[in-house]
Amino acid sequence: MFKNTNKLRLALCSGIIALGVVGCANKQPEEQPKEEAEQSTTAQVVNPMEEVTQTQLLDKFPGIDFCPPQDAQDAIYSIIHEEDMDIPQMTFTLDNIHFTERAVSTELTDLSISPDMKEGFDPEHGNISGMYTQFNDLSEGEIGDGTKCILYINDETGEGVIAWLDTHQGMLYNLSMDSGATKDSLIQYANMTYIPVE
Repeated sequence: MFKNTNKLRLALCSGIIALGVVGCANKQPEEQPKEEAEQSTTAQVVNPMEEVTQTQLLDKFPGIDFCPPQDAQDAIYSIIHEEDMDIPQMTFTLDNIHFTERAVSTELTDLSISPDMKEGFDPEHGNISGMYTQFNDLSEGEIGDGTKCILYINDETGEGVIAWLDTHQGMLYNLSMDSGATKDSLIQYANMTYIPVE
């Protein structure tokens, strides 16, 4: 009788051990907590915009002239890191209007109105503003010492962009405003930031 009992105990123990081994083998690894996973993903994303000082910006882009108007407030300088280029940018507020000025190196020697200009970013047609809006008023003008400029305005939203070339330095400039844009106001504000070529 005792022999049978021992055999039964031995069989039960063997079964329990076997089940434990199978259970361990099938155990899935613990899932990473959601917050940790999000932090890990965020850490791998490179911020496309780097805030810098005015001196750092002008040191990195010696060919540009970024100078906010005398009464401007909240001037911020930054570098936008695109796949194929770095874009210097200055933003400021004046008369309760938000302005953005950008510049890129260009081989353009002249600007002309183009109905084919794409929204946001189209350097070949003079637009580096980053404004995704439908411009319905396109015109030409002059700033400073007679430098030709192109003006793009959305009459409904008041958004506008003025573009001009510094052919001496090979730079294309854009100054955009998020409200109150007219041909006269764009030229007025552009003249506040424009530095004539000496």
